[in-house]
Amino acid sequence: MPETFEQKIRSYEQTTKKQRALRLAEEIESIIIKKKKKSVEDYKRIIGLLEEIKKIYGVKKIKNVIKNNFNEVMVALLDETHEVISLGIIEKIDFANRKIYIYIPKENLNKNIKIIQFGSLKLSLDIKEAGFVEPGSL
Repeated sequence: MPETFEQKIRSYEQTTKKQRALRLAEEIESIIIKKKKKSVEDYKRIIGLLEEIKKIYGVKKIKNVIKNNFNEVMVALLDETHEVISLGIIEKIDFANRKIYIYIPKENLNKNIKIIQFGSLKLSLDIKEAGFVEPGSL
């Protein structure tokens, strides 16, 4: 079915919002990385830019995470009724493209997964404990 005009407008608005937030994030990054010695004004500017990003997405908090911290985290994959379909291990998360790569048993590949529930345990692919993630840190 072709996209309606309203859907096209919403898609454009989402793209524009994402582009604006990325520009603000790049400005924050340039202050943090390029300036060895930061002034009080630099920190105030960073706080102001973070506030703008919060407004763009309509959120109260922004959490800074290191993307590789998600690797090897055990997850539960649930259906819409919150029933567990499978357990999995995160390979990686591609934040820019909004994709998550999870190792799961082949027999669960085509199941109707609706929810990803993050665990605290990290497991290597040979199912050996690879660490622990503090609850709430991801």
